[in-house]
Amino acid sequence: MRDLPRGWELRTIADVGETRLGKQRSPKWHTGPNMRPYLRVANVFEDRIDVADVKSMHFAPHEVTTFELHSGDVLLNEGQSPEFLGRPAIYRGELPGVCFTNSLIRFRPHPGVLSEWALTVFRHHMHSGRFRQESRITTNIAHLSLGRLNTVEFPLPPTTEQVRIVAAIEEQLSRLDAGVAALEQAQRNLGRLRTALLGRAVDISGPRKLLGDVLHSLRNGLFVSRPAASPPGIAILRISAVRPMSLDATDIRYATVDADQVASYFLCDGDLLFTRYSGNPTYVGSSAVVRNLPQPTVHPDKLIRAVPDQSQVVPEFLALVLNTGRSRQEIESRLKTTAGQVGISGGQLKTVTIPLPPLERQMEMVNEVEDQLSSITPVAAWVEVALRRANSLRRALLAMAFRGELVAQDALDDRRPALVAKGTHD
Repeated sequence: MRDLPRGWELRTIADVGETRLGKQRSPKWHTGPNMRPYLRVANVFEDRIDVADVKSMHFAPHEVTTFELHSGDVLLNEGQSPEFLGRPAIYRGELPGVCFTNSLIRFRPHPGVLSEWALTVFRHHMHSGRFRQESRITTNIAHLSLGRLNTVEFPLPPTTEQVRIVAAIEEQLSRLDAGVAALEQAQRNLGRLRTALLGRAVDISGPRKLLGDVLHSLRNGLFVSRPAASPPGIAILRISAVRPMSLDATDIRYATVDADQVASYFLCDGDLLFTRYSGNPTYVGSSAVVRNLPQPTVHPDKLIRAVPDQSQVVPEFLALVLNTGRSRQEIESRLKTTAGQVGISGGQLKTVTIPLPPLERQMEMVNEVEDQLSSITPVAAWVEVALRRANSLRRALLAMAFRGELVAQDALDDRRPALVAKGTHD
């Protein structure tokens, strides 16, 4: 880590607060004399706690003392998809008397450490991938152990500077959030227009066929724990490369793997890719056709590859009917939520039904839809790029705050260390 500003200290998370895992869930606690609401991963988003769906279980009186949340506690996701590992939010008393489970880690700051400053540090660690470096991954879910979390670095400015930095980051992020909200609204409006156009196009009567009956094969992609942002290695698509009827072949990472291991995962023209799981259910089960890849590319385990039988179905027609109308509704009815992630399996996709007009009519419908969408697609692509840039700007702002570059250093500040020994106050 670069040199800290004057008056800052470099501590570890264990130095600046108390960390604790919540109570383990068990069927035997589903009933009992002392039922309490509890928070889990599904309730904790970045800088936001959602109490719309809160469950309850039995907490003995001594467990309430241990696991009850206090206003100002910071909660972090212990298990998540790697990019969201350690996703933090401050508990601000949204649900009095609530406890938490061991899918979350509670950080309770020592005196002299603002909860809002801890939130800023943790958000930086999440967005920069620092928490991911400390993770272990099982069945596509990354986990952050308490022991490894405690050793992660925690830069500590004087308290007065924490206040100034937090105020500056909240002002900047509130402006950014307003811009993102406007872009997301535009995205929703474009989506509704697109859906209306597609809905009219795929209003096809007649018999339907199982998706599995028009595919040669369907399989998950290659698991790579930490693909690199740049070469060397084999190009591997990111999950964000697949959007409904749209594939961004430049949205890639690189993986260094044995040739024998990767040979069966290379994509071919006409393949259909499905989003296997995501934190955003809108995109789960979305599909796009592979065409004209600029380089040999494989698909990751977050995507499912289907190889259509082109003697029966035009790949673009298949993507068209699967992304809207009745077939899309069938996909949505099969979605399952596990550990805060919404997902679908290849086996479930095979049971979705599709209309199957003659090949000539399929091609005519694809051409008609492409003509209708030609004015919408460029605008939607611009909005998508703007949202990605907003995410990059968010990471940059958090990094600046983390390094003390967001506000000017004030010579009148008290430059004494911020941390007060636990249990004592100035």
